[in-house]
Amino acid sequence: MKLNNSKKLTLAMLADIYQHLNIQGQVDPRLVRAAIQTGNTWALAWEYTSLQLEPERDQPREVDEVANVLGMWDRLEQSYTELTPEQQEHVKDVTGRPQVRFQGFDGGSEGNHLNIARFFADYMARGAYLKGRDLDSHAPTLDTNRRMFTAFKRMESLGDNQLTAMQIIDVLNA
Repeated sequence: MKLNNSKKLTLAMLADIYQHLNIQGQVDPRLVRAAIQTGNTWALAWEYTSLQLEPERDQPREVDEVANVLGMWDRLEQSYTELTPEQQEHVKDVTGRPQVRFQGFDGGSEGNHLNIARFFADYMARGAYLKGRDLDSHAPTLDTNRRMFTAFKRMESLGDNQLTAMQIIDVLNA
């Protein structure tokens, strides 16, 4: 769905009316307004799949990459919390990481990725586990996340099962 300026203005005005009248419906006016204001209009088709909106032809290539990285980290963090305290300590010792937690993207060199990650965290269910976190890592993380995702993707045959301590270590050390 490509939005020209008049469509953006119309949607922003409708979102304002929707919110002012406190209409409870399928569409979140905050998300619509934020998608327009931040240039993340791709999010409308992602969030409202039931409306069968046409995806943007020129969706930033970073969107899928950020979604993949966030999905991986969600699974890593969830799986880590399911480990015993001894297993968690083992993961920390072997990986040298003080915590198993998504650190974000660098605002200086990975700004598009950071913008998209913040949008997922602030407005979409897919990134809800990141809500309230500072997602600016202040150091590049993209190459590491790409390597980790490659290792993680090899484990996709596991379905929705929790990752073991060794699997978490393999991904973190990629």
